[in-house]
This record gives sequence, structure tokens and C-alpha cells, in this order.
Amino acid sequence: MKKGKNPLAHEPQNVQSAACNPFPVALLRHDAYTAPALRTAVGQVMDAACLTEYYPLRPGARVLVKPNLLMAKHLACTSSEVVAAVCAWIMDHGAKVRVADSPGFGRAVTVARAVGLEAALR
Repeated sequence: MKKGKNPLAHEPQNVQSAACNPFPVALLRHDAYTAPALRTAVGQVMDAACLTEYYPLRPGARVLVKPNLLMAKHLACTSSEVVAAVCAWIMDHGAKVRVADSPGFGRAVTVARAVGLEAALR
């Protein structure tokens, strides 16, 4: 997307955010799933969505992160690396994080282990 074409574009150019939206939204096209690059990208998206303006994250605040853990198959669940990056961003803002879901098939702990979420959150 070229600069000046989209009034919603934020730096870097490929992060888009909807300002003045009652629900914070931001999008980023990102191809690298390496931990450092993904953590940076997730941070950019979370910052572009202005989440801390809508939901102040003060030290000690408790936040529930609810990934999609449908079943014990990688493509049926939110990427473990993305969940870990989101949790890291929230904790960097001083909040305490808990990850939970109710899978359609199996127990949450079993699905989380099978897709690598438990290991990613260590």
C-alpha cells in the first residue's frame, strides 16, 4: 500500500488501523514466523490498534487470552507463536496473563500440548 493512499495506514506502512472505531482493529501482513520477528510484528499490530487506550493495562491487571483451540491439529488452532507473542506484549505492559479456551474436541490442556502452545508459553 502506498503512503498517502490510505488514511488509516500507520508506520510501518503495512500496518493498518481503524482510528475512531469503537472496537480496536489492526491488520498486518507478515510472513516470518520466527519468534523475534513475530513478536515485533504482534507488538506493532497491538500498538496500531491502540489497545491500551481502550483497555488500560496497569501493573497487576489480569488479562485472559483466548486463542482458538478447536482440536489437536496445528491448522485448526491459533498459532502458538502468535499466542506467545500476544502474551509477551501484554506482560510487557505489566499485566498478568492467563490463556484459556474450551476446545470443540478434546481437553484444552491436551490440545494446547499437541499444537505446541504449552511449550511456546514457557
